[in-house]
Parts: sequence; C-alpha cells; structure tokens
Amino acid sequence: MEITVAGQWELFLYAGLLGVLLGAYYDVFRIIRYLTAQGKRQTFFWDLFYFFSSGVATFLFLLAANQGQMRFYLLAGELIGWCLYHLTLGQATLFISRLVVKVLQRIFSWIKRHVLKPVWRAVCWIWKKFEKVFKKALGFAKKIAVKSKNSLKRRRRIVYTLNKHSPKKKRGKQKDAKKKGRKKHAGSKNQKS
Repeated sequence: MEITVAGQWELFLYAGLLGVLLGAYYDVFRIIRYLTAQGKRQTFFWDLFYFFSSGVATFLFLLAANQGQMRFYLLAGELIGWCLYHLTLGQATLFISRLVVKVLQRIFSWIKRHVLKPVWRAVCWIWKKFEKVFKKALGFAKKIAVKSKNSLKRRRRIVYTLNKHSPKKKRGKQKDAKKKGRKKHAGSKNQKS
C-alpha cells in the first residue's frame, strides 16, 4: 500500500507531535531530578527508564501509524519535535517549575520554622518532665515481668537452700560413703600435723 506525499507529511507532523510529548515527558523527569537532588546512579536509572519508555512509545506510534514500517522521516520528525519543545517550551517549563519549587521550599521552611519546631520543643519539654515517671513505670513493668516469669518456675529451683536446712534424710549408700571418705581424710590431716 503506497502512502501519498500528503499522507507522509501528515505522519511527519504526528511524529513531531509525539516528539513534543516526549520532550514534555522528559521535563517531568528533570523536575523530579531537581526536586530530589539525586546522584549519578539514580539519574542514570531515571534516564534509562525514560529512553526505554520513549522507545516503546515510538514503536507503538510506528505500529499504529505506518503498519510498523520504520521510515527515516518519522524518526526525524520525532527528533525535530523533541528539539523544538526542548529549546522553547522546555526552557520555560523548567524555569517555571524551578520557581514553583523555590516558592514551595520557602513555604515548607516557614511551616517548619513556625509550626513544627515549636511543637517539637513542646514535646521535648513534656518528655523531660515526665521522663522520671516513664522510667519508674518501666522499672515497675520489668519487676512485674520478672515476678511473673519466676512464678512459672518450679519451687525447688527458686529456693535452692531449702534442702540444706531441712531435716536430714537418708540419701543413699553412695552419698554416705563419700561423707565417710571425707571424714577419714580430715582425720588423717589432723594426725599428720
């Protein structure tokens, strides 16, 4: 199917319009970069995303407008549209966006200075006043936690001296033999000296 010269001019103008839209799309990324003051690595990834999405948009345009056939005049029209936007409206958009950002920064600075800072000072003052009370409550909560943990243990392990002072019971032949052996050693030491 042949495209007439008038049809080619129409596609060229549509490609230029796509270039203008892609230029505006790039300005969005420039404004984000200006707002966040990103490093080189983040800028690289933003630009990579921009080029990928622009490539997809160009492919879809070529697919819809020219049955997927790539023509040099379509890419040239897109590039010319992007350059025209970047050199005219792009400069004005960037200037206006920087102006808006500066105004917003001043507004946020004023809010920070006159609203957030006094609130923070009040919170710090309240914290200093009630810090001792909070520490006592925390200590009390720790004691309760320790007591509740101890009550879950067996009684014998908590009071380990219970067997020491209780009446003596027969402990078995092995323990009695050990005691007798100790008494013999004690007697032999006394005899030597």
